[in-house]
Amino acid sequence: MQNQPYKVSRRRKHSAVWPVLLMLASAAVIALAIAGAWQVAEGKPFFPPSGEFFPKPESSSSEDADQNTKSADSKAENESSSSQEQNENSSVSSSSQPPEASEPEAASKALPVFEGAVPESAAVSQNYFDDAVFVGDSITEGMTIYSGMSNAKILAYTGINFSTISTTPVLKQEDGTRVTIMDELGKARYNKVYVMLGGNEVGYMDENSFIQRYEKVLEQVEALQSGAIIYVQSMTPVTETNGYNLDNDRIDEYNQAILEMCKRRGLYFLNVAECMKDSRGMLPTEASPKDGMHFGQEYFDKWFAYLKTHTVDGPSQPAAAVSSGEGQTASTPAEDQASVSFSTIEENGEAQEEVSNPSLEIHLEGAQ
Repeated sequence: MQNQPYKVSRRRKHSAVWPVLLMLASAAVIALAIAGAWQVAEGKPFFPPSGEFFPKPESSSSEDADQNTKSADSKAENESSSSQEQNENSSVSSSSQPPEASEPEAASKALPVFEGAVPESAAVSQNYFDDAVFVGDSITEGMTIYSGMSNAKILAYTGINFSTISTTPVLKQEDGTRVTIMDELGKARYNKVYVMLGGNEVGYMDENSFIQRYEKVLEQVEALQSGAIIYVQSMTPVTETNGYNLDNDRIDEYNQAILEMCKRRGLYFLNVAECMKDSRGMLPTEASPKDGMHFGQEYFDKWFAYLKTHTVDGPSQPAAAVSSGEGQTASTPAEDQASVSFSTIEENGEAQEEVSNPSLEIHLEGAQ
């Protein structure tokens, strides 16, 4: 037998790739079927409109509307913010500058400036002093005794000086306690403040110290009554012979220094001394026969008349109104010559005045 070649039968191996691909395809079909069923259940088309498979560079119509709305809102917010900032800037700008006063207000606040004492002017009526306060020592205290200035506030006390006006409680309150004149001055607002001080210092204090201490008092007054018209009155004259060894030449010298101080500070100086002097430049002896300084009703009337004809903001009125004695009661010659005796005492090393008239002492102590 002829030997035939031996053949080995080999079974062809199938590739494992195809089953995998078949499984993936089946999974894809199943996924598409599920997705389609969900789309139908949601009421949406199975296939979106053409081109929706690819992202657009612009938003869809609904997104465009939302975006436009947001853009409009953003623009409105920006405009609102810009408008608010402009309003705030305008408000800040306007608030940084004081509002312009109307012409009548500006005119009413424009007070005159004098190189010297306040000159004579048309007389004012008594009600000019309704909103005035008088600050001083025993001379001013006399206003509460003699008639003529009952509508003004009087803050004065015997012996008050540049120091005790703000340190010594002298004004009696309703509850029986006492406060300083400066404390009382700060309790209310006044349009006019009349100050007369220095009579208790002029006899012994040097001029520089006198002015320095007076100026400190006026600084306090200005702080307590900002916006008020402040009249600084001269010291009144004394008789040739008086109980305090005061000299009219010295008083005149110090009054001149007070005037210069007022010019420097922009205050109004009233030379009330001139309405009380005689031809020799002194207080007549008959005006103050007891102590040579404190006078009676006749000279208070002169003083009040002078104040009415020396103002800086009063309405023009006939000069006859000054001498009419408005608001004053008639006085007898004895009352005109009435005066009060005072003696000098020492308090804190400074000269003080002490009343020796029993009836006046009761008044000064604020009797019930």
